[in-house]
Amino acid sequence: MRLRTNLALLLTLACLCGSASGQDAPPRARAGGLSLRAPRPAEGHLDLRTDRWIGLDGSVRTEVRATFSESEYADYKTRLGDPAEVLRRLLPASPVAIEKSPPRAVFDDVKCALVLERTETGDVRADGDGMRSLKVEDGLEFVEQRGIAGRPAAVFRESGTLFGLSFDGRQTVYAPQLSTQTAYDAATRTLRWSPVRLGTGTAPAKLSFRITPAERVLSGAYKAYAFGGRYWIGRVAISNAGPGRASNVRVRHRVEGYSEWSPWAKLADISPGETLVECLHPVLSAATAQLKSDTPAQLFVEWTYVDGDGTDRADSDGARLTLLGGNEFIFCRSRETGGSFEEMFDQAPLLAAWVSRDDAIVREVAALGAKRAGGAAAMDGVFPAIATLKGLYETLVANDITYQHPPSLVDATLSFNNGSIQNVKYPRDVLRDRSGTCIDLAILYAAMAHATGMPAYLCVVPGHCFPVIGLPDGSLAAVEVTGVGGGGRMGADAATFGDVFLYGARELGAALSGPHVLVDLRHEWTHGVSCPELPPVGPEFVERKLLREKIDPTKQKHIAEMQEEAVARFSGRHARALADPAGGLVPVQVHVAAAVDARTFLVELRFAGALPAEDGSAIEAEVTEVFEGRALMNFMMCAGLRKVARVKATGQFLQLEPDTLELSHWGKGLEGELQIGGSGDPPVKVAIVAPGE
Repeated sequence: MRLRTNLALLLTLACLCGSASGQDAPPRARAGGLSLRAPRPAEGHLDLRTDRWIGLDGSVRTEVRATFSESEYADYKTRLGDPAEVLRRLLPASPVAIEKSPPRAVFDDVKCALVLERTETGDVRADGDGMRSLKVEDGLEFVEQRGIAGRPAAVFRESGTLFGLSFDGRQTVYAPQLSTQTAYDAATRTLRWSPVRLGTGTAPAKLSFRITPAERVLSGAYKAYAFGGRYWIGRVAISNAGPGRASNVRVRHRVEGYSEWSPWAKLADISPGETLVECLHPVLSAATAQLKSDTPAQLFVEWTYVDGDGTDRADSDGARLTLLGGNEFIFCRSRETGGSFEEMFDQAPLLAAWVSRDDAIVREVAALGAKRAGGAAAMDGVFPAIATLKGLYETLVANDITYQHPPSLVDATLSFNNGSIQNVKYPRDVLRDRSGTCIDLAILYAAMAHATGMPAYLCVVPGHCFPVIGLPDGSLAAVEVTGVGGGGRMGADAATFGDVFLYGARELGAALSGPHVLVDLRHEWTHGVSCPELPPVGPEFVERKLLREKIDPTKQKHIAEMQEEAVARFSGRHARALADPAGGLVPVQVHVAAAVDARTFLVELRFAGALPAEDGSAIEAEVTEVFEGRALMNFMMCAGLRKVARVKATGQFLQLEPDTLELSHWGKGLEGELQIGGSGDPPVKVAIVAPGE
């Protein structure tokens, strides 16, 4: 099951972002008016068994059987709905294989089980030494290798949460009958075996070579096609329908005008009845990315082999390709409609090729954003990380970057149509044009965040894309960067960072609990999805001096005069205490940092204590809150951006609902009031006082 290994991670991320709702909402720990969101514990247990049978013909039949308890089966059958939809989500079609027979998904009422089955040809690789191999998915723990039902097999263990139920599952991979030298290589995560050599003496083989070209090739991501794996420009299915065995089978290919001949792929031999699939990965030239519109190209494939009677045979064939323009992008590999969300957005990870990570222009604008945050290293802690995100966003606003809604879409809640070709800009082009779609702005912001050292992601949901940033504590934060203004999701005028940060948190929570693709940019970059070489910047960057560090100097001077006293009063670190309703004092560290324009502040509160839970027990935790504040003379009003509690006993992070904060600074130092707003409960007000009061 190629996607199931990611589910436990995504469920954890969803909990950290406070994404669950409705019947799937996690239980809460209570602390006065605090509402702590804990990762939802599994409701029960699931027996999960996966069997993968490799056939003599090179096919792989995968069967997944999820068995529920009798008391839970009827409820989960209703909740899961159409089993075919479950199959598309949990057992998607392989990106490199060819479907051999229609998939099957049924509920087995007798055994209280959900059964998913898919048979494909193409995942088995033919190694040059005559061995065959099959890649085993990540997340499996190798247990043993032994004979089962007369076939060599490798047994793996897996565990996690599925459908809200915990499972300790087993996956067994069966090598073909009569195989020898079967061995599992843990380093490469592949099962290798020597297949039985079928064939009648010197009888001739009858090979057929069927070429399936990619419907559309993304020229901007041309580098990704050269690294094996899920992105290819064509496949060749080689089948032997004769009584004899073909040996020394070799295949090579090229895209006329855009690549040289590839090295020969050596498939050794092909037995009668066997089918192997060779994916084509040419090294395309850099000129490919310079194409401006759809361009036809010719794919040529040559092959040679030795027939069963010793005769050398050779032939060739070709197919027509369509190379999209260098800025053109389409999310779905195939023009066919239908399928799961993941299948309809199977090319979303290729967006990583547009996130230029080494562009000097991007580094320059990111440096301006980091300077706005006071120059602190973004990964030194959550507070400097959020300060950096704030600086990056406000740098875009200061440079008049706006959101541009595609005019062809009537529905303003959508930013693109995944079935059509998108024109995607590189970050430098967004800065040059001062505008971009949601995809363009997400790519620019992710590139800027990466330049400051933070791990960046792109989250793609139906009709929208937004940037997601990894914080130093391992949690995720999203910024709805279309809030820079120009219409769309956040209104025509630029929204504050607090608005786009809170909106992003809600948006990310909803995304992780629904259909989405989270593109891990660092992972994609290290697996071949790289940005093309961009030309040196043109005069539009040098002559127009697009990038500005601050707002208009005249306005800056006026604001600085008004805010100078507030900055002097509030900025810095303050050791204070929280006076709880019972009269106790809890030490609290208050860190206040002014933005470079002196109009807004970031405030961090840190305190520790015993938080009462709903069951009456106490949770010893360390709480960190981050606020965005605006000051006027001696007062500051702060809106909560993020609140997280770290349980001391387990190290587990619990998501809390953001609070509001009022601060003042008179002769006795910093004072204030923390207003804790629990979900559905009256707010609780806690005073911030000097220690020892």
